Amino acid sequence: MLLLDSRSSSEVDPDPKPAVLNEREARLLESQRKRVVTDKNLLRHRTHESRTFLRSTPESQTKLKALLGRLESEDDNESVDALLEAQELRSVELLSFVQKALDLPGQREIRKEAFDLIVGYNRSNLLPLIHQAFSDQDKELRLAALEALENLGQPSDGEEADDSADAVEDEGKVELSEQDREAVLRILADAFNDVDPEIRQQALASLLQMELSLQVEGFKLAQQSTYEDVRSNVMHVTSTSANWDTMEIAINALDDPNPDIQEAARENLDFYIGKPFQSGSEAREWWQSNRHLFDDDLFLEDLENLHVIED
Repeated sequence: MLLLDSRSSSEVDPDPKPAVLNEREARLLESQRKRVVTDKNLLRHRTHESRTFLRSTPESQTKLKALLGRLESEDDNESVDALLEAQELRSVELLSFVQKALDLPGQREIRKEAFDLIVGYNRSNLLPLIHQAFSDQDKELRLAALEALENLGQPSDGEEADDSADAVEDEGKVELSEQDREAVLRILADAFNDVDPEIRQQALASLLQMELSLQVEGFKLAQQSTYEDVRSNVMHVTSTSANWDTMEIAINALDDPNPDIQEAARENLDFYIGKPFQSGSEAREWWQSNRHLFDDDLFLEDLENLHVIED
């Protein structure tokens, strides 16, 4: 079952795009598809609802200064108390608090606990902290960094409904810029090639929570991983979701150096359209010639064209 998202068919992109992209986007709007994959065992609901920061105020700035002083205290109880109070700090000052915590010397547990305070926020200004956390030696902090990627660019889930509109930061700032997207993809690429299998698995699990275009690019990176478990898991999570994107993912996997992954790709393609292919070049040539005959769910739009599958 595809996971769907309501998108307005009246949305108009002011930037002209190549005909192929326009055709693909039109099909996506018609199918209302949001996710690339189905509800497989690696897919889970996001642990945290998407939320945005409240606007900075003189009160929040004053509170931050007090919390930073207590966070740096050599008294662990004082630091913990500062952490507990920081949970109520929902403005952008929270980023400064987490930055200070990450910069604390040693591997104090409070560093990861402080980082957890920003997991779920959807603004791209988290990216420097996420990058720092992922580059850390603490495994739990690195896993949390990958989880923090999931909500970036996502619309808020309504936590701010009780706050006045003036108190919440501009929702228009949520959308990721191209530079932001590249930063997210660089972190994912590193994670897909990490020596720790838990990091690799978390990277794929987090990718499944991201918006469609990031998933498409992320899966390309996952298929380039030097680790077979990552490439194999891509076949698994896309195995029962037939659409243009998973079609291309399977075609790429036909050229994988691992015969088992090649076979999984053939099985996926057989499920999608019921047509066998022996190589990526063969499948790619056929798909480029015939994809206009299929809707986004890979159903033929006209059964008179059934011969393209049967031939």
